[in-house]
Amino acid sequence: MKKFLLIAVVMLIASPVYAVVGIAVGARGGIATNVNLAGVESINGLDFDRMSTIGLQFRFGALQKVDLIFTADYYWKSQDFTIPGMSESVEFSFHDLALTASAVYPIYRSQLLTPYAGFGVSSHALAFSGKGNWGTAVVPADDTRMGYQLIGGAYVNLPFLPVLLTGEGRVNWIRTEEEKSHFLSFIISANIGML
Repeated sequence: MKKFLLIAVVMLIASPVYAVVGIAVGARGGIATNVNLAGVESINGLDFDRMSTIGLQFRFGALQKVDLIFTADYYWKSQDFTIPGMSESVEFSFHDLALTASAVYPIYRSQLLTPYAGFGVSSHALAFSGKGNWGTAVVPADDTRMGYQLIGGAYVNLPFLPVLLTGEGRVNWIRTEEEKSHFLSFIISANIGML
């Protein structure tokens, strides 16, 4: 029995992940930089550059020409801010729950590395909050903001791991009333194939 388990574990570890072309789910994490939020950049002292992000990813790669990627990403950053004309410091926070649907085109598929490029659409639930001695004030977004993104990245297939790794960069735009908000996101993910 021990020999059978050992052989099964070795085969699982040595199995090529690139053979899994169907459905994969995974966890994501990274940062957002070059953040330009319409209406916020005009407030001196607030800087939301280098926001953290975590999320989930669902990839459908069984189509012939494109892969479909669906994500739920949560961006956040908190910053101490002194209100002009007052000496009180406030912890100001920004949150964004982004749901995206993207189609990416694998430029070429190989056993180790598959670069891709694509385009996606998104919805963003933006919220701001301030926390001080007086308590917490939350200003939720009163509607959903639509957006879109350009995507570039690569799948990394490591034959000794039963996990598909992904590294990608996205240029994100959010449609806001005054002008478009935009930011860059750099995200890595680990995905496990289900089919």
